Amino acid sequence: MLAAAGLSAILVWRYRYTIYHIARLTWQRWTLPDEPQDIPVHTCPNAPWMLPTDGVLGVLWRDDRVPPYGEDYVHTGLDIFGEGRENTVPVYAVADGLLTRLPGWKSAVIIQHDDPLRPGEVVWSFYSHMASGSGLESYIAADFPPGSRGVPVVAGQLLGYQGVWSGNPLTPGWMHLHFSVVRAAEDGSFLNETLLENTLDPSPYLGIVGNAESNHPNWQPLQCSALLDD
Repeated sequence: MLAAAGLSAILVWRYRYTIYHIARLTWQRWTLPDEPQDIPVHTCPNAPWMLPTDGVLGVLWRDDRVPPYGEDYVHTGLDIFGEGRENTVPVYAVADGLLTRLPGWKSAVIIQHDDPLRPGEVVWSFYSHMASGSGLESYIAADFPPGSRGVPVVAGQLLGYQGVWSGNPLTPGWMHLHFSVVRAAEDGSFLNETLLENTLDPSPYLGIVGNAESNHPNWQPLQCSALLDD
């Protein structure tokens, strides 16, 4: 009995930030306006890309500290949790590029860019969870229907709104944007984003503090690294 109580206390302490923010996001979901919000985002000083959305940085690249992630299953991008109801917090293109949305994608788009950190190479920015919990309603902008390929977009263009689609209609997630930077294959196409080795650390592209290798804490405001260095 004591061992079980001790384990419970350890788990509550370890995931205290997760528990707190889930409670906070639940409150926001039922109290904030349900109309799309006009929330501007900015570009961090000296960053090649602008931020894709507004919110709290909940889960980091290479993170294994927040369930369901762990030592053998780490996070491949950034999860940014906006303040508001689903389909109200806007998501923007981080840079100019060519957008693709595969025919079966309910909640995701991906954009091809010239890599600003590796001249001469191609890289992709990936945006997902922009749909309802059932997956029946997409929150992606109407300009990008399923099957879109090579559609020109510009930095700051509206792509859609944060949603709660988790990939399983029985277990919707908490409203957020999953954003990742995906490596390109030799032919320039994007690799499988679900594999860590096919992704890159997004923080230098966005100019923010935020990857698990630096032991940066979860559930922090988006922070520009250049401002913290001053």
